Amino acid sequence: MRPAIISFEQAQDHIIKEVLHAEQKPYLVLLMGDPNSGKSTLARRCRESLYNNHQLIGINQISGDNPDDVVFKYARDFMIIEDVFPCGNINSYLQRLFSRDLDLTLFLTSSVSAITEGEWNYLTRRENLFFTNLGYIVENSNARIKRV
Repeated sequence: MRPAIISFEQAQDHIIKEVLHAEQKPYLVLLMGDPNSGKSTLARRCRESLYNNHQLIGINQISGDNPDDVVFKYARDFMIIEDVFPCGNINSYLQRLFSRDLDLTLFLTSSVSAITEGEWNYLTRRENLFFTNLGYIVENSNARIKRV
């Protein structure tokens, strides 16, 4: 079964709502997708909104970017990780730091219709650890580089 497709703005609203209502902190989000699909913009907007409107402290991280002490200092309420396609290190990294897995995974693309059948199969494989919690496919029509 394929995940629901939502807009960039709906993704931002969803992440903010999930962080605000999370029972376990920090709320761990993975944004993945093509280069220039809007991962950094979405992460930045969520972080700024959560801090400016709700005084929540979190960190955006490009896979493996920050040392552990920085993550612990700033990932109080949430952590948003950005990656093109994740490698096995993300789950082991989160297990080591927080003793748990991701809470939400979103896949960003400029065009859902351009996702190949092979990519759909990869994204929806049940045994794929990253996508057992794949919440949404985010179609960002404003992405800097368009999929064709």
